[in-house]
Amino acid sequence: MIDIPGYIVHEEIGAGSHARVFKATQATLGRGVALKVLDEVESLEAADVERFVLEAQILAELSHPGVVQVHDLIFGAKRHAIAIEHIDGGTLSDRITSGLSRHKTLRIVRKLALALSHLHGRGIVHRDLKPDNILFKGREPVITDFGSATRIEYAWGAEVAGSPHYMSPEQAAGEPVDGRSDLYSLGVVLFEMLAGYRPFSCANAESLAELHREAPIPKLPRRADFAQPLIDRLLAKSAVERPVSALAVAHEADRLRRQLSAAPRVVAIRPKHRPSLRMIERRRSVSQQSTA
Repeated sequence: MIDIPGYIVHEEIGAGSHARVFKATQATLGRGVALKVLDEVESLEAADVERFVLEAQILAELSHPGVVQVHDLIFGAKRHAIAIEHIDGGTLSDRITSGLSRHKTLRIVRKLALALSHLHGRGIVHRDLKPDNILFKGREPVITDFGSATRIEYAWGAEVAGSPHYMSPEQAAGEPVDGRSDLYSLGVVLFEMLAGYRPFSCANAESLAELHREAPIPKLPRRADFAQPLIDRLLAKSAVERPVSALAVAHEADRLRRQLSAAPRVVAIRPKHRPSLRMIERRRSVSQQSTA
């Protein structure tokens, strides 16, 4: 097992391109953490190490219940590591697979939008918002994995980073991005939560990027079409046509949730309780006799 001073490492729980994540305990405090450990420094480019340090610095600036919290940054002779809070409530991907109600979906999207508002207000873009990077503490969604996150001033001409299925058109093209790129990703996540599948899908990353840039925005299933106007704005090809802020998205999700709650419930009569034509005629005959 890997050795990180000050931590008792238990088991590997995840892996990325240049780092692995372990379940661990901070020895001095007895606190359970997730330990993101960078590959051996000697095997990496300087830019990879800089990106790892930037991730820790960005997390240290954020303090919001919808954003994973950082506890420590460890610099070792051979390896560097970030200790973050360990969240074991499963991913949004798990909940999409199990099925989500419309009310739960809107509640989750509102919480995610508020967390994004916190990021964007501090000049930070996540750039990799997707169901696998959203964990749960009880009912509360938490945005994790800031490995692709950057400051908005650095995002001008930055490298292409993120997951192709959730990238905005401008992000996939390597163009400058800001918070509105995260809103596009949130739109893809919302569509997937409501429909059970992604709006655009293709095995080839280049073809997928073309779909994000040029394909018409697909329609939601009928049971979820109440959210189509919001989806259309979030998935707009041009960033200027998207909502002005994550906070505006949170307000819209809240409005849609109230609208659903206020809608009258239509209860269909079950066939076995529906009166037959013979019964209707019999009642009509009795009524006519009683008034004669």
